[in-house]
Amino acid sequence: MTTPALLPLSGRRIPALNVGTASFPHHRATLRLSEKFILLLILSAFITLCFGAFFFLPDSSKHKRFDLGLEDVLIPHVDTSNGGKNLGGYLIHGQGHDEHRHREEEERLRNKIQADHEKALEEAKEKLKKSRDEIQAEIQTEKNKVAQDMKKKDDKPLPPVPLPNLIGINGGEPEDLDIREKRNKIKEMMKHAWDNYRQYGWGHNELKPIARKGHSTNIFDHTSVGGLGDSFYEYLLKAWLMSDKRDTEARKMYDDAIEAIEKHLIRKSNGGLTFIGEWKNGHLERKMGHLTCFAGGMFALGADGSRDDKAGHYLQLGAEIAHTCHESYDRTTLKLGPEAFKFDGGVEAVAVRQNEKYYILRPEVIETYWYMWRFTHDPKYRQWGWEAMQAIDKYCRVSGGFSGVKDVYSSSPAYDDVQQSFFLAETLKFLCLYLFQRRECLLVLTELQDLRTNVSL
Repeated sequence: MTTPALLPLSGRRIPALNVGTASFPHHRATLRLSEKFILLLILSAFITLCFGAFFFLPDSSKHKRFDLGLEDVLIPHVDTSNGGKNLGGYLIHGQGHDEHRHREEEERLRNKIQADHEKALEEAKEKLKKSRDEIQAEIQTEKNKVAQDMKKKDDKPLPPVPLPNLIGINGGEPEDLDIREKRNKIKEMMKHAWDNYRQYGWGHNELKPIARKGHSTNIFDHTSVGGLGDSFYEYLLKAWLMSDKRDTEARKMYDDAIEAIEKHLIRKSNGGLTFIGEWKNGHLERKMGHLTCFAGGMFALGADGSRDDKAGHYLQLGAEIAHTCHESYDRTTLKLGPEAFKFDGGVEAVAVRQNEKYYILRPEVIETYWYMWRFTHDPKYRQWGWEAMQAIDKYCRVSGGFSGVKDVYSSSPAYDDVQQSFFLAETLKFLCLYLFQRRECLLVLTELQDLRTNVSL
């Protein structure tokens, strides 16, 4: 018996149906592409249904078994031709005398699979009938249950860790009243930023502190030691440090990179400021970005272990970069650094273009101050960090958090209404580390919010 061809349909015609002109006033003899697709979809569904029904039917001698190779792995069966024995010498569910019992087990297993499948479909249908709020409420209930279970398992508190006896610290608080006030101010700023993000921007990358709502965006820059390139150099060095200084390949790549940076990008201005320029279109542009200011701390961090015993050279290079970046802050009205600054002619460490005069709560300069403070203990770096914090609190603080400003050379700048995610993750972290020990900064964070509860929820 030959089967009439169903495909292709492009050359076939379907007889007109006599259904009256009222139903189809403009009847067509040919099928549209969408109608062909629907017909093919119905045919495919019918074939799938037939195959599925046949697959789930109990095995019997009237049906030919489809052996797809994996069937014996999922649902073992007995080959009656050899008495229940496999050609390879392995026994398959009995020795032939219990073939009937095995077939009953196989049928029960198939029925269970089918029942579970139908149950899952019913649960999915019921779930789809619920509103989005109801589904989210169920998810939250499950999370709360998991959190409670975790708390029950974690009844035993961690053993107390004694604080080291630090110079100038009495009972966990510094004896110097000025340092104590500064620490409390940093804690208050962190709490202000975090509480508003948690209330208005939770789940988003950033917060719009004036509009008091979440915000998400991406910021791209051209290739340089700054934007889109900074993390590569930094992570080469940190990969070496995290390997306990055993990853010599990462260290070699880092040393090669900074030697190339120093040869091709680092220059001194006419006024003696060391800067890292940007290579564009075959020539060096005498401009340095705020993002690039992280390199001062990176040079200091990588000084130990540098080639040819150049530790002192790279520590000095880090200090020069820190000084230049501080000048970019000090030469503005707000004492906050612009996004990028030039070194052309009589203009040094100053932004020229309007679209480079903004400050968006970036951490790179404060990060370099912190590294230089840790390696040299020169009090000027701590003071520079404190001055930056005061400027942020004075000019960037709004009722709903902290906002970037559009012009650091204006005495009354406009806000951009974005509290960037890195402000909490990096800027405030480094400000905290100026006046707190690392473990104390973690305690400050836990005072702001029970992070374990937040993560579990």
